[in-house]
Amino acid sequence: MTYNRHHDIPFCYKALGCKCDRKKFKYTTLCLVGGACVLLLIVLLALSIKDINHDEFGVSYNKVSRSFSHKILGEGRHTLQPANKLFLFSNRVNTKEETIECISKNGLVISFTISTQFRINREEAFDILYEWHDQDGLFTYLDFPIRDAARDSCARFLGKDFFQQREEVEQDLAGNVSNVLRFTNNHVTPSFVQLKNIGLPLEFLQAIQAVQAELENVQVEESKRPGILIKAQTDLIAAQEDAKITIVKAEAQSQGIRELASQKALARTTLWNERLASIQFGIQSLSPITPEDYVDKVLFPQLVSQSTTPSTQACLETCSGNNCWFCWVGQVSVSPVSV
Repeated sequence: MTYNRHHDIPFCYKALGCKCDRKKFKYTTLCLVGGACVLLLIVLLALSIKDINHDEFGVSYNKVSRSFSHKILGEGRHTLQPANKLFLFSNRVNTKEETIECISKNGLVISFTISTQFRINREEAFDILYEWHDQDGLFTYLDFPIRDAARDSCARFLGKDFFQQREEVEQDLAGNVSNVLRFTNNHVTPSFVQLKNIGLPLEFLQAIQAVQAELENVQVEESKRPGILIKAQTDLIAAQEDAKITIVKAEAQSQGIRELASQKALARTTLWNERLASIQFGIQSLSPITPEDYVDKVLFPQLVSQSTTPSTQACLETCSGNNCWFCWVGQVSVSPVSV
């Protein structure tokens, strides 16, 4: 831009056809400069105001002096210098999930997912910035101690323990990871560690599933045992009742047989007593006949006439004299003996 040496007003201003009024020109220049300053102030003010959420805290860093502020900023709106940068940290419980492969105590390759929850130690924010530059750097670093601690726990258990003793494995893993994060200057406080999604080799998993199926079959059979015992007890009670009924029937039957035998014995005894009395009366009434004559002439013919058994008839035909008595006492097989 060229200026007229006789005037302070730019030559181009005249070329536009404007009137050359020095006062108006100065006023316009001041307005433009003032507006630019106000606009710059607004921009700088907007860049200087920083908001921190309720679940965050921050640290201010001056890029000119290359130094941190000595105060940790909490929730709210803060005014910083335009040259300052605000590093934010999470004030809530953070969660990291890692899928890890490890070698068990018996040499099997095990894979599992571990979920770790932790909170950043607020008072150690400056140490985090000095060591890891920002929160993302810290989170990247935490992967390594978590994996190392998980692999150490994995090496203390057999492959089958991850299936059969999962609770013990998880407790050991949680304790080991928590101790590593808490006591090895990692600037965080662990709150919860969970074991998830355990992956075992296919052959080993099939073998475990087969064993588990057999154990379930055993449990099924054991569950049937009370029912079988109840049925056996029921059958035993039924058998005992049947035995009692059989015993009662047998006792009743034997009692009837005894009663019948007693009645028959009584009837036979009565009959023989009556016969003896009849014989004695007959002997006395036919006196002076002897008992031998009474037997041969009276009693023996009666017995012969009343005998209807073929064997008795045959015996009577072959006997003689007193030997014929054997035909009625059942000794027909004995040869008669002459007297």
